[in-house]
Amino acid sequence: APELLPQAMPVRGRDDVARFFEKLASTWQDFGLEIDDLVASGDRVCAIGRARGTLLDGRQASYGFVHAWTVRDGVCVRFDEYVDPSPELIG
Repeated sequence: APELLPQAMPVRGRDDVARFFEKLASTWQDFGLEIDDLVASGDRVCAIGRARGTLLDGRQASYGFVHAWTVRDGVCVRFDEYVDPSPELIG
């Protein structure tokens, strides 16, 4: 996850993926994704949308994202996340 996000951390491999979701759960009281569009070409799938939630300090926040997945033989082999450089704090 990019450094400007509260759940930021580099992720490499399965163990880091588990740690990422632990950090995500310990950063947000609630968290949701709204997918606006899906685009696919070859082995790449991109989800375009917005993330929203309440941080543990009570502030509401949201940010736009593009999630880019590389899928081979039905298995995700790479994931890249691109976010709006200035997440919006709502509250």
